[in-house]
Amino acid sequence: MELERLNAAAWASADPALLELCRLRIAQMLDNKAALAGIDETKLAELACWEASPAFTDAERAFLAFTEQFVISVSSITQEQVDALLEHASPEDVRSFTAALYAVELSQRLDMVAAATFEKGAVP
Repeated sequence: MELERLNAAAWASADPALLELCRLRIAQMLDNKAALAGIDETKLAELACWEASPAFTDAERAFLAFTEQFVISVSSITQEQVDALLEHASPEDVRSFTAALYAVELSQRLDMVAAATFEKGAVP
């Protein structure tokens, strides 16, 4: 499937630990229970308050802020948010991360739509 290849390329092109952190934040924001299944609740509690938690580095905070804005409104991402990423990563790495983030968010939204659609019997 093309989406599987897109995801494989996404995970290969970005820092997997950072992308996983952002994947979890996306799942929280979308209330994607399937994507959060089996995750330690303490870790999730810290992630929900990442801005104030000492558990996160400045780089993680920059990428989480970017991720949140990406999910809320990608067209409203500011230059300041991009510059914050560039303090911790090269322009190429930021481009790769952004493409990977797109694949991760798209996949979660499609999975949620498919689950809701099939669960309700709307699609045979």
